Amino acid sequence: MISFELPQSEHVVLRVFDSMGREITKLVDETLSPGMHAVLFDASGFSSGLYFYQITGGSFSKIQKMTLVK
Repeated sequence: MISFELPQSEHVVLRVFDSMGREITKLVDETLSPGMHAVLFDASGFSSGLYFYQITGGSFSKIQKMTLVK
């Protein structure tokens, strides 16, 4: 699960990238209401390793690292 909070309604894009910087999936590309949100990242088709996700919306952008262990 990838969780994040929005202070106001925003168009949000949430993408996941592999360790080489290639986009492997787009989980969200829509306008979301204010509050807490949790998005399921189904990694069953991906191998173990280091991944990054980027959340962008309005005036903010955040990149986080995650490790997938199977």
